[in-house]
Amino acid sequence: MPSPPPPDDGTTPMRDPREPRPAPDGATNAPPRTRWRSVIGFAIGVLLLGAAIRAVATQDLSAAWTAARHASPALAAAVLLLPLANWLLMSATFGVLMRPYGRVGRAEMSALIGASWLLNYLPLKPGVFGRLAYHKAVNGIGVGDSVRAIAGNVGAGFAALGCGIALSVGAHQLPMGPPGARFAIGATAITAAGTALAIGLRRASPGWRARAWAFVIRFVDLLAWALRYWAVFRLVGAPIPMSAALAVAVVSQAASLVPFLGNGLGLTEWAVGLTAAALPTAIAAGSGPEEHLGLLAALVSRAAEVAVAIPVGTTSAAWLSRRWRAASGRAADSVQVPPSDVETPRPESQ
Repeated sequence: MPSPPPPDDGTTPMRDPREPRPAPDGATNAPPRTRWRSVIGFAIGVLLLGAAIRAVATQDLSAAWTAARHASPALAAAVLLLPLANWLLMSATFGVLMRPYGRVGRAEMSALIGASWLLNYLPLKPGVFGRLAYHKAVNGIGVGDSVRAIAGNVGAGFAALGCGIALSVGAHQLPMGPPGARFAIGATAITAAGTALAIGLRRASPGWRARAWAFVIRFVDLLAWALRYWAVFRLVGAPIPMSAALAVAVVSQAASLVPFLGNGLGLTEWAVGLTAAALPTAIAAGSGPEEHLGLLAALVSRAAEVAVAIPVGTTSAAWLSRRWRAASGRAADSVQVPPSDVETPRPESQ
């Protein structure tokens, strides 16, 4: 995301020295040690991804290809389109978390998350730093407030993961009704409880109300991830129930939070593959799929995500660049040139 500096008109207020300064042009002002960790983490992620591809390529995948060829178009469409749901839900999460600090339009926030989604595959997470710089320059939101919103998203994500674990286990352990019905009832109950809490906090501080809504949206986002894995495992001929897909989604989301690995690249694929193979019978409703099929499902999910992230990210970045230039132009037009103290002599008329 481009980061042109604002015009220097001599009237810019002093920056809070405690507030980190985002570097221009998507770069970071992180210390060299942190930069090297990010680069090394990116390299490790690429190696893990390559190892996953090699592990799958050495297996007999004829049954998986046959299952994919005979899969319904709706299943294939779900695998390709559900990443869009995750993108929009994450945009909504940051929309409510940023509301106490400033005004960011829904389309604008969706574009910011879309651009970050693509850029964060690169080392040093330029998408995050670019978003911080954009909020400060265009929305007038300080970097500290943006960081607090990011922390709120992480907290809401961990709360959603905890509820996901409880739902995945409880759907098969509670002695009432079929597992699918218990799963649907549990998911609805958690969502309704979170919504009731958010509504009940309408008189509380805006920050707490925003965090409650963020939890609800992140939990729905986790369910969308579970639906993605439910669909992709069926696509490769290794169907698993929703409770198992939710367990895989929980592990996948936890792996994506590991620092210095862009969007959990490589680590997520292995986490999904190993988790799918080690699912207990009580959750998987039988023996889990073999490790290479779990890896294949994770790779297909990653390919679908990248196929969606590229057009979304590039379009979002182009749209945000135009807004950034427009904001910079307005700032330049607002610069007042002080009148000269010395009057220019006029020539005498003859």
